[in-house]
Amino acid sequence: FSAEKRHLDAIYMWKNASVLRPDSNVPWNNIANAYMALGREDEAVEAAQTAFSMKIDYLSSTTLSNAFKKKKRYQGAESVLLAAIEQSLKFKERYEHPFWSLALLYFEQGDYLEFVKYAQLGFLQRPGECNAGDNKAEACIPDFEDTIARKLYNASMELGFNAAAHGSFQTALRHFEAAEQ
Repeated sequence: FSAEKRHLDAIYMWKNASVLRPDSNVPWNNIANAYMALGREDEAVEAAQTAFSMKIDYLSSTTLSNAFKKKKRYQGAESVLLAAIEQSLKFKERYEHPFWSLALLYFEQGDYLEFVKYAQLGFLQRPGECNAGDNKAEACIPDFEDTIARKLYNASMELGFNAAAHGSFQTALRHFEAAEQ
């Protein structure tokens, strides 16, 4: 229903699904996304918090952090994503979404050091054959990942130039090498 812009119908259907599967965070996550599409941010946050309280994973953390960012609750978004990253690392789950969502949060706030750190960690989390260091990586990076990769390159270059301008040549070299990857 959401793909057809029938968000109210989607909410109704996902609420029914939540009754049938009270142990799943997926219906609540999708309810939150439908509310966000409708611009009903308070209800989106509430539904996303329900999903996140049921299971801390890449899905619920990304949705809740997006809802928090929409309401300019950046510390809330950051803490949710850090919790998801902790869970992901603890259980050795390979999901890049919370890493990249946190990286973008830092990028939007101008914190390029933290952006670079979490963007690089996100590329290490990617499941499958395609990693940022692969020769064929460019051919298998979807648009969202391509945006992260381009921002990572630009931030690394800017950090490198800044370090070099301040005489910190070893740090500059590390940033330039990171940009080449």
